[in-house]
Amino acid sequence: MELKDSSLYPVREVTAYVPMSERSLQMYAKKNNFRKIDNRYMFTGHDIKELVLKRNKTKPKKNISLRNVSVKILELIEEINNNDYVISLLNAIKEEKHLEAMSQEEYLMFVDKLKEANHLAIRVEEYKQEIERMEGYVLDYRNNIEYFKKSLDKRQEETEILLNTINQRNYIEVKEKGLDGD
Repeated sequence: MELKDSSLYPVREVTAYVPMSERSLQMYAKKNNFRKIDNRYMFTGHDIKELVLKRNKTKPKKNISLRNVSVKILELIEEINNNDYVISLLNAIKEEKHLEAMSQEEYLMFVDKLKEANHLAIRVEEYKQEIERMEGYVLDYRNNIEYFKKSLDKRQEETEILLNTINQRNYIEVKEKGLDGD
């Protein structure tokens, strides 16, 4: 949630931004004469930001506790100033998605490669269709070759029958004319 300087926040919501207990925040608000509504101390967004900065300056930085890390994270989120981006980034981290930063040059190269890959995918599809068409031609040629082979085999059989018939006819004529020498 983005803090708005003029908005009012109850102590319970402030604990999400400042690593302090509710009781400590109430005492801080009482000490600094913060506004009360319905008997609850209210912090402005500006007050919360000042408190975070003040706590970061006064706390020793020897040991980084979870609360300090939370404050650092909140400060970074505040600096980014792009809620949609922060939300999508945090959701990606939560879902354990791989995140990687690209320079503008790398991004443009990636876009070019993606366009090239899409173009190549289209070309591959065209080649596949051409191969299918060519396979159809090859199948037709194979069928024609098989047909011509059978046709030639048939012609050869007919030619052999004709030759046998001619030979028999010649033999009969030779026998009838008595030219065979018997």
